[in-house]
Amino acid sequence: MEEANETSSHAPATYYMDWVDPITGGCFSAGKAVYQKDSGEFLLRIHEEPEHNSIYLRPVDGYEDGLFYFVEVQKHEGGIGKKEIIGEGFYNPKTGGDIHVHYGSKFKKLVIRLSEKERREYA
Repeated sequence: MEEANETSSHAPATYYMDWVDPITGGCFSAGKAVYQKDSGEFLLRIHEEPEHNSIYLRPVDGYEDGLFYFVEVQKHEGGIGKKEIIGEGFYNPKTGGDIHVHYGSKFKKLVIRLSEKERREYA
């Protein structure tokens, strides 16, 4: 996995995320994904989510030419942190080098832009 937006050799790799409308193909900025090298997870910093919610993308299965992920939210109940699955994602040759995530709205999908080194401009 290419570390596209890494600022130094010690900083975690950070990737841009977009919301993509599956009907029109239109995109708008969704936030950033921070790759956690030690766990293999991404910490998702989604603009629409409250700051106190920690949302992770965790790889759960690899297959011939791709990966399958769960989207999990970290909840704290009674001082104990517990992750709850709230979506899923996938990476394969058909995603163009990006991770496609189904989470939240059925009218748009979240795309982690592993393939892009620079922020795209929106109309």
